[in-house]
Amino acid sequence: MLNKQARQYVSAPAQAAMYHHIESMLTSEEQVIIRRGRNLHSYAKAKNAGTSEYRHATGLEALFGYLFVTEQHERRVEIFELCKMCIGCTR
Repeated sequence: MLNKQARQYVSAPAQAAMYHHIESMLTSEEQVIIRRGRNLHSYAKAKNAGTSEYRHATGLEALFGYLFVTEQHERRVEIFELCKMCIGCTR
């Protein structure tokens, strides 16, 4: 049961859906970070996601990493809360 709940947050399709849900609420700086993270060449191949979903998920993860490293903890929590509202939604 815990594994099923965790997949709602960590799977590439779920993270891509979260990205599309919050996309319009991001600052221009945050959009640049996602775009840069999404466009990096990846040697890994997603097992259960398409290339587009995988890259959007990677971009979202890059954003969370950037917010953590730059100590923008309130914004990180705010974006995570927006992402949680999208659990189970589809593009």
